[in-house]
Amino acid sequence: MNLAHDALSGRSLAAKKAKCAKLNRKNPSNPYNPSFLFFLSGMIGFSPHRSSSWLVTDALDALPCVTMSETTKHFPEIQLSFHESRVLGCLLEKEATTPAYYPLTLNSLQAACNQSSNRHPVTKMDEDVIEKALVGLREKGLVVKLHAAGARALKYKHTLPLVLDLDAAQSAILTVLLLRGVQTAGELKQRAERMHEFATLDAVEECLQWFIEYPNGALVQRHPSGQGRRVETFGHLLGGSPTAEMSLVSEASLEIVELEAEQAWRSRLEAQVAELRQQVEELNSMVQQLREELGA
Repeated sequence: MNLAHDALSGRSLAAKKAKCAKLNRKNPSNPYNPSFLFFLSGMIGFSPHRSSSWLVTDALDALPCVTMSETTKHFPEIQLSFHESRVLGCLLEKEATTPAYYPLTLNSLQAACNQSSNRHPVTKMDEDVIEKALVGLREKGLVVKLHAAGARALKYKHTLPLVLDLDAAQSAILTVLLLRGVQTAGELKQRAERMHEFATLDAVEECLQWFIEYPNGALVQRHPSGQGRRVETFGHLLGGSPTAEMSLVSEASLEIVELEAEQAWRSRLEAQVAELRQQVEELNSMVQQLREELGA
């Protein structure tokens, strides 16, 4: 079902809003409370009280006329598949690092999911897999599908703040955990710098402790040192562990990436050596010419 500015003022939605009037007075978190609609409009890119270039293809008018506490699930009750966690992590990352190109099209989201840098494991997710993950995230209330007026491609935007309200530091840590799995506090600090700069390692650990002590249940698990681990590590508890098959694909992909990097390095080195040889030959020629002119 498609929904835009005009649909919000339509009869069907008006009727639903009328039915919800009493609930709105009693409970301000009702889905059709104006303040809630304004908050949601800020998340998905349009205002229900003015025209906009965005068209939202997810149907908000399908929301039942009950309170948000009765309809909204929270983490860790919400559990993600591996592909869903990768897609959500990519949307969070690109919103922070390349806001000019966010929201993302399906093609750009596929490229983000499969990039070899800042990902573990490295994957080869096709469009069908990503579309299935997007459907799952939309059903969980974590993603909306958008269409810009005059644009051909649909775009996708996360709505994580509707479920989990994070500041910039917390969002950066969660993003890196979703994209790279279990890591040390030091690794998280270094890898999150593109999204948020942590002044100290203590700031990272304070952020991790917030996730561990999350009121609805821990969102991050601390893995003590030992059993092959020299220092303690941290991993998210939102689901989405890669399968053994994905790990094998990841290892093969990493080998290909490493081989390509080595070949590129060899090519650059060979080109530099050839250039140096040419310069030496030119210098030898100039020295010989000077000797002949000086009669040496």
